[in-house]
Amino acid sequence: VDIICIGDGEEALLELMSRIDASSDYTDIPSLYIKEGTSWVKNPHGHLPSDLDKYPFPDRSLYYDKYPLLAKFPLKRLITSRGCPYKCSYCFEPTYVEMYKGKGKIVRRHSAEYVISEIKQLTENYPTNHLHFSDDIFNLNKRWVQEFTGRYRIEIGERLKWTCNVELTTFDEKIVNSMAESGCRGVVFGLETGVEETRIKVLNKKITNKRYEEITKLF
Repeated sequence: VDIICIGDGEEALLELMSRIDASSDYTDIPSLYIKEGTSWVKNPHGHLPSDLDKYPFPDRSLYYDKYPLLAKFPLKRLITSRGCPYKCSYCFEPTYVEMYKGKGKIVRRHSAEYVISEIKQLTENYPTNHLHFSDDIFNLNKRWVQEFTGRYRIEIGERLKWTCNVELTTFDEKIVNSMAESGCRGVVFGLETGVEETRIKVLNKKITNKRYEEITKLF
């Protein structure tokens, strides 16, 4: 291994390739660890980009052209956001937050318009009958979810069913209904343990058993 990228990699990788093309020194690029002899140059992290919409859609052809089975698989996955504000003890996110302290907003999201456009491009090029949103937490922002589900219902249609990863503290009946009406047919959430005290005190996941029961009935 000659180079390691720590954290978000788009800006660091672009700068690295530009420097290599120009035959320039690249040992000072933020977010990169560069091997020199038997030791490492460990550069500090760069700032987190706040505007995710500036990036192009993922180039799925890199995988789908090489692996036709993946291209034909009816379920396709997307990611609409990055970051998580919670501090569950078993998760990487608290470390990620510490890494980027003072270097930008941790939780960032594509606009609903961007995500709808990505879905259209994806479904026009590859057979798809189900979408899964693989965000750490899809439903963090109620306003965003309502905007997205409204546009999804109009521009995509509930014929294309979808599922997502969620957390339970921010849900209410209005959000659940808006998701269901736009074609959402399932959600994934972690219980971790049925022992409430262990979940809250050891795992630092502040959700009661009662809340799990309430939201399951709502779903």
